[in-house]
Parts: sequence; C-alpha cells; structure tokens
Amino acid sequence: MGALSHAARYEDDAGRETLTGMESPDSRAGSYGREPYHSKDDSNSGAAVEPSLSPGIMDAETERRIQKARERTPRYLFRCWNNADFPSGGHEDLNTTAAITPLAFSSYGSGGDPSIYHLSRKALGDMVASHLHGENVATQFSSWAASLQTAFTFDSGLPGNCYVSIIDTKRLPNNVILHVPSMDFLLGESSACDHEYLAHGVISGPAHKAVPLWAFIEVAPHFYGTGIPRSHFPGPAPIGSYSSIYWEEVADARWVGDMYGGSFVVPVTIAILCQQQRHGKFWRGSAPDLDIVALALADCEIPAELCQDATVLTDIVYTFGFGDVEQMIRLLRALVRHRYDQGASGQRSKSE
Repeated sequence: MGALSHAARYEDDAGRETLTGMESPDSRAGSYGREPYHSKDDSNSGAAVEPSLSPGIMDAETERRIQKARERTPRYLFRCWNNADFPSGGHEDLNTTAAITPLAFSSYGSGGDPSIYHLSRKALGDMVASHLHGENVATQFSSWAASLQTAFTFDSGLPGNCYVSIIDTKRLPNNVILHVPSMDFLLGESSACDHEYLAHGVISGPAHKAVPLWAFIEVAPHFYGTGIPRSHFPGPAPIGSYSSIYWEEVADARWVGDMYGGSFVVPVTIAILCQQQRHGKFWRGSAPDLDIVALALADCEIPAELCQDATVLTDIVYTFGFGDVEQMIRLLRALVRHRYDQGASGQRSKSE
C-alpha cells in the first residue's frame, strides 16, 4: 500500500510527540487515537540499544517497543487483493481465500523467520523500508488497513478476480501486526503511511475470511449512489451532512456480512454501514438508529471477549483522519454494551 495521507510530527511543551497536519473527519464525535506511540524519553535518539537476546534475534528494547505498539492494533483489519489478471504481490498463489502468504514464506522465497522477534533491529528496519517503498524483496509482511474505505482503493483488475479479506487480529497470536507509524523508530524518519498496518507471517485459519469484491459492488448503490465505477467508491459524506440508518441499508450490509459468517458478520456489516457519515447521537443507547442495527444483528455472534478489548472499549486505536474507522469502533462499542451491558460498563471510555 502506498501513502495516502501525511502528518507532521512535533513535540509539545511537555515533550510528548503528537500529530498535526490532518483534520479529523468528525471532530464533533471526539477525535481519538491521537495519543503518541512513545514519549520523548522513550525515543531512540542517542539511546544505547540493549544487547540481543541471542545472535540474530531482536534486542530487548526493540521487542519491548513492538509489544507496546501491538496493543494499539485494531481488532479487525481489511485487505483487498487480486489473484489473477493483476495478482497482488506479483504471484497468483500469494493471496487466496485460504491464506495470505508474504513472498518470503512462499515457494518464491527462501523462507521467513518463525516470528518477527527472530529479526534483528536492523534487519527488521531494512525489511519494513523495502516493503513500504515497493522494492523487489522477499518481504515477510502483508499490508492491511483498518479502513474498509482505504482497502477498496487497492483493488485492481477484473471484479471477479478481486477479494476483500478481514482478519481478527486478536485471534492471530502468532502474527505480530503493527501500525506503520509505530515503526518509524526503525526507519529514522516519518513513514507517512498512517493508513497501513503490516502483518508478519502467513495469515490463515478461522481468524481470516475472504469474500469476492462483487458482493460489495452489489450493495454499493445503496451506500454510494448509482453509476459508481468499481475502484472509485467515494468517502463518507462531508462534515455537516448526516445519513440516517434504514432497514434496507442494514439488510444490504448484513447480506454481505453473512457471506463472511460467524463472528465476522457484525464487523463487516458495521464497516459497510460506516461508509457514510452518521450523526454523533447514533452511538447513544437510546438512538433509534442504534436500535435498528442492534435488532437486525440480534442473532449474530458478538464475541464476549470484546467486553475486555481495549481497542473496542477505549480510545487507543489511531483514527485521526479516518472517519469510517472512528465510526466503526464507536458503533461496535455501542453494540457490545447493548449485548453485554454489565460486562462492558466498567470499561467505558472517559471521552464519552
């Protein structure tokens, strides 16, 4: 994925790194996800790197920072890919409905490392830089987006050859998945890839599901208007323009969600509904729109562990500049509380 948005970093009077240069798509709902990945004292400028745990294995300081950044990875991520006329990654068998396989782990590579922690700090930094620059290297990563809207911009080729994958990041414990800006300390510069997440290793099993892009195209007129060409899905409505939720919309979104099945029905349905700008009151428990969505999804699985998931119930996920991601998290949070009111009440966000 290429850089779609840019943010300038600066340090405030307290020495905390923050972001500027971008305006939140919906400041009225409260811009969250703006907290820095690390403070000034946690930077690597002039700091001594702790020795490697063993030759060729990541040093303790780099591992600590990666583990800390991993806590902010969203619960659900999306990837749009092609497996025929314009195969993603350059080879047809890298992306399938069964697995997303980085080049290094395929038959075209020499084999990847068992985990990201088996890479030295330099090797990891070099690989991340090469991956982001699109260099012809045997990458151990695949690219993902928290924004379904962003994922759509990376489809290519004929509709029948394109798919949209979703992953449940918390059910992939062996795959370290990180927001690219959290790895800027490895690059020595700003990556300007705030739309992108990198997942290490092969993605497979029940935590991954892929459905043809045509399913989204079928319901596109309901959410984007008629005559919208594929690959040109517009973004959410402008600030100040709100769309109410209607049964027909939820039914269309649920139709696509049902293709993913299981615990993916709810996040996919929500992601589609959040392609339009919704009013801030939508997230309140007494809002009619929320009642419509909750009723339509009443028979769907909402994992109980979401009641303890900080990426759903608190504001730690980066959403600055991605209105659909912010809306998706807030709606998912509202549905979790609606389903498990007692379990989630203790972790309500201080921002609300």
